[in-house]
Amino acid sequence: MVSLDFGVQMEVEAGEDDIRSINRGTSETGVAFYTRTTRRMDWSDLPEAVRVQEDKLPKARSWTFWIPADAAEKVAAYNKQQENAEADKRAALLKQLMGEQQASRMKLPRHQNSRSRHTEPTDDEEATMLKLKVWKDDPKSPVETLPDVVSDMI
Repeated sequence: MVSLDFGVQMEVEAGEDDIRSINRGTSETGVAFYTRTTRRMDWSDLPEAVRVQEDKLPKARSWTFWIPADAAEKVAAYNKQQENAEADKRAALLKQLMGEQQASRMKLPRHQNSRSRHTEPTDDEEATMLKLKVWKDDPKSPVETLPDVVSDMI
């Protein structure tokens, strides 16, 4: 088990596939993990908390991620921090290139994040976690599918 940023944990099955070549996945949501489904899936379907860490995802046969409910909020805060840092760098460069007096007259816009506010779960609600397993279909070496998924399909 490997811990990634934003509270995401990952387990991999040894192999040589690239994460961007996935085309199948199962997901389970909830504290007790339910609503498992197998479906067509590609890179863009993965949660942003996984996609932004692409450089930390090794080649494998399959990847299983445990993604906490607050991961999306943590990614949004990280992205906002990165945007602010870039805006500060641009302002410093502009100041350096144009001189302090002229740069102070020009204001660079900061990007506004339009994401809705996340509310903490109440006592009656439990924070859910997403368990997501993804892989690339290969008829020569199929990834093992859990028995309850197979029995649901039959």
